[in-house]
Order: sequence, then C-alpha cells, then structure tokens
Amino acid sequence: IDWQIIFTSNVNDLSTSSGNVTIGVTDNNTNTIYLYEKLRGKLLRKVLIHELTHAWILSYGYYLTVGEGELVCRFVDAYAE
Repeated sequence: IDWQIIFTSNVNDLSTSSGNVTIGVTDNNTNTIYLYEKLRGKLLRKVLIHELTHAWILSYGYYLTVGEGELVCRFVDAYAE
C-alpha cells in the first residue's frame, strides 16, 4: 500500500475522526499522513514516527482499538531512537 505524506495547516486535514485537531493524522481512507506544516526537528521526527506506525498497523490489517493503537504508536515513537 502506498502512503503519501502531506504537510498542511488545514484544520480539516488535521482533525481526527473524533473531531479533535492535532499535529499529525493518518487517514486510512486516502492512505495519507497529514502533518502540521510548522513541525521541525525532534518533534517532527516523533510525530512522523508515530503516524508511520499508524500507517503500518493499518496497512497490515491489524485490528486494534483506538486506545491500543495509540499505545503501540506512543511506544514506538518513544523508543525508535
């Protein structure tokens, strides 16, 4: 599955399925990772790793609850170094 990464400041792109606005979103419907365009340095790396982990989970069809998916992504983004 091909994924694209788009840097944006569009609030609609950065809104989660629950309506919260965030700095990174992985959209399974369009295979797109949206990142806030002003992210830089270590925070950009952390958010990108987090969102790439979501894409990996979705690409391989793993079924995780939202909470479980966030737990896995937070673990990976914390220890990816």
